Amino acid sequence: MPKAEAVIFDLDRTLLDLKQSEYSGLQQLLTELNVEIDFDEFYQTYSKINEHWWHQRSIGKANSEDVRKNRFRDSFNQFGIELSIDLMEVNERYFAIASQHWVLYPSVENQLKKLKETELKLGIITNGFTD
Repeated sequence: MPKAEAVIFDLDRTLLDLKQSEYSGLQQLLTELNVEIDFDEFYQTYSKINEHWWHQRSIGKANSEDVRKNRFRDSFNQFGIELSIDLMEVNERYFAIASQHWVLYPSVENQLKKLKETELKLGIITNGFTD
């Protein structure tokens, strides 16, 4: 059997605890937008809507821009909140915030260090946004 030459990891939900970064990122985003609602209720609503739009993208019924805009539009609409800024700006701000809250799953760093000591090439892929 041929020996593996590389290991490729998916970024979200494999290396990164996406839920934690989403949770912290959304909390900070709502604070910056001066939106005062029950955060846990909003987070649950957002998570379901976000998952819906990612699924729509995965089956070709939506594109990346649809996901970016509609997950926030639909989430805020559920709470009767109208924002004075563009939804794409909301998404850009959210991504900037959430990326500051990225957290690796426990033991990921240690495992990657061990793999780095081998002859294997390491890579990362994602089906998420790349810009």
